[in-house]
Amino acid sequence: MDYAKSSFGEVVKKCLATGSLLLCALLGFAQQPSLPALKKQLQKSNADSTRVNLFIKTGNYFLSKKLADSAQYYASQAENLSASLKYIEGTGNSYILMAQAGIIRKDKDACYPLIQKAIDLFTKYKLYRPTAEAIIRLGDAHAVFEGDDVNRKIASLQKASVELHQSTDKKREADVLKDFGDNLQILGRHEESLTILKQSFAVYQSIHYPYLQGIYDLMGSVSAQLGDYNNAIKYGLLAVKTAEAVNDTTMQLCTIYNRLGLTYYITRQFKIAQNYFEKSLVIAEKYKDSGSIILLASNLSVIYLKYNKPEKVIPLLKRTEANQPNMSIEQRATIESLILIAYATMKQYDEGLVYCKKQLEIAKQLDQHGNPQEIVQHAIANFYIAFKQDKPAREHLAHFRSLSMEHQNPANIAKSYLLVFKLDSAETRYADAVDAYKKYTAINDSLFSKKKANEIERLQIQYETEKKDHELKIKEQNIQLLTKQAQLQKANIKQERLTRNLTITGAVLLALLLGLNYNRFRLKRRINQKLQVQQNEISQKNRSLTTLVQEKDNLLEEKEWLMKEIHHRVKNNLQIVISLLNTQSNYITNDIAFNAIRESQHRMQSISLIHQKLYQSENLALVDMPAYINDLVDYLKTSFDTGSRISFETHIVNAEFDVTRAVPLGLILNEAITNSIKYAFKDGKAGKISISMEETDHNTYILKISDNGSGIASPENITKSKTLGMSLIRGLSKQVGGTFKVENDNGLSVIIEFTNDKFIKAVKNI
Repeated sequence: MDYAKSSFGEVVKKCLATGSLLLCALLGFAQQPSLPALKKQLQKSNADSTRVNLFIKTGNYFLSKKLADSAQYYASQAENLSASLKYIEGTGNSYILMAQAGIIRKDKDACYPLIQKAIDLFTKYKLYRPTAEAIIRLGDAHAVFEGDDVNRKIASLQKASVELHQSTDKKREADVLKDFGDNLQILGRHEESLTILKQSFAVYQSIHYPYLQGIYDLMGSVSAQLGDYNNAIKYGLLAVKTAEAVNDTTMQLCTIYNRLGLTYYITRQFKIAQNYFEKSLVIAEKYKDSGSIILLASNLSVIYLKYNKPEKVIPLLKRTEANQPNMSIEQRATIESLILIAYATMKQYDEGLVYCKKQLEIAKQLDQHGNPQEIVQHAIANFYIAFKQDKPAREHLAHFRSLSMEHQNPANIAKSYLLVFKLDSAETRYADAVDAYKKYTAINDSLFSKKKANEIERLQIQYETEKKDHELKIKEQNIQLLTKQAQLQKANIKQERLTRNLTITGAVLLALLLGLNYNRFRLKRRINQKLQVQQNEISQKNRSLTTLVQEKDNLLEEKEWLMKEIHHRVKNNLQIVISLLNTQSNYITNDIAFNAIRESQHRMQSISLIHQKLYQSENLALVDMPAYINDLVDYLKTSFDTGSRISFETHIVNAEFDVTRAVPLGLILNEAITNSIKYAFKDGKAGKISISMEETDHNTYILKISDNGSGIASPENITKSKTLGMSLIRGLSKQVGGTFKVENDNGLSVIIEFTNDKFIKAVKNI
């Protein structure tokens, strides 16, 4: 997902390049006490290790103000007192403080020896935690003076983790391992990174550390980069669950939501991805994080384009562009590329041309081999193809494919073949178009198998189920608490009554009551024994039912997979037949035979589209008719190259039909639309073809295909015509149990009225 992927490593590298992040870590600026408070504590302190630590804290305060001389003074005080007390840790920390003062003065020659001196001292006395911190400080100093080097930082973190493993501070050990694994992924060493992150996770668990959302998020990110999307989603959901459990609403949760959304996008679960991107954007806007807002607006726009809603893209991105005036050229390239694609999708040439020119200018300024250049070239090629400007389209399409192959990006390589298919189809180069479409399909199908999608969906269901179980558990605990309170009140009342009765009745009644209680106890014990036997029988039956339900679910899952595979193979076989017919047509010179083959191709494609819809949808039995009819119309438009001469208008009621109903209707539509395109608009005249399907009564539908062409002289005779097309329409109308008629009013209308049965499911607009 070129527009949605965020390289966390690149962001970190840019931050580190400034030196400010390293300096903050090096000088320890986290929530320093005020200077008056520190001086007050120093006045009250004795000449012991506590006073040494106060000298160090006061020195760090002056470091935060970049007052190197004052920091150096308190470091010297700490060193002298530590020497008199033989306080080894204080002596080493005073060296570190002096080295930090040297960083502010840009005195590299003084800084390095002091930190190394501290490391040697701590190592000698086996002070593992201070040794580790000193090693990390040395790595940070190298980054400040010599520029950030991730390899050097990894080496220092690895050494520090070895020292911390021997210490008792497991929390710090886990933190360093986490940082170690994070830096490994920046270098692309993902397998090593995941191994180290799992070690960090194990250490966190050993101390029952509750804030695990960060480590879960990193493990999910690395798993996704390794292509292990099952674990990527599992860890991402655990990160979300943990963050929500500890009420984490920081920018860390924004990152968690975004990364999980990216994984769902890669696995083609776009609705879930959209949900997490929207949650992430809310947090980014709360903290006014410009980079995250731009990234998430881009991610959401990609989702909207996937659902063919370009009208949502433009206002979102223009608002983002207006609110973020200091965008980098790479960020502008991404935002304006998406706007250009949206205008091309909506066929708004003039508005799109403005952004196309902007993209051409940006392309000159960008790195010619970088990822932003790939994004820009794709948007420009898409725009020229949409408006049939073939020469520039091929030029930018070639550049886009070259960059996709250079970056080894299979998703974009597949996109390039899809664009070639559209371009060749528009130029009536059908053989080349079919070849490009096969390559697109092969790459696209290989990117993600349905089996993985099912496994990921089960992970999502498991997460939701655990969440609901947790809520039910809390409710059960509340109910149990109320029940115990009621029982306690009841026991108190019973005790009061018993006391009163004992006082009134005396010893005789007491003996009687004791006997009665004993009898009740025996009766209750017998009843409990019977209840226990019944409970065991019920439990056994429940286990049997659970086993049967699991077996049923497994059979249903296997059936669903087989059905999808069947539809997929039928679609592929039909595509092969279409390709064979297309190849055969290249050797036919007879116009009648050529047209017959073309019409057969269209009929095959109308059936192929149905099987494609079925294996791509969640519902294996029903075809979404609005989507199917729109795809069929788009195919016929492209196939006949109608351009802007013939416009199409569709008004289709939301309905889902089974295959036995959808195939005849698709063939009827193919025949009627083909006849209108071929015969309604003579001498190249412009016109319009309207396709509508509405529900006139409960379970009764009318399908109407109309054109405003020249019409025919005798519409009553056409219904009795013995041509293949009209014979097909008549026969298919009977097959769906409907009636067929033709009207001639300002053009020709073919009307099919049919009644729905138990195999058809209409979906009403809510």
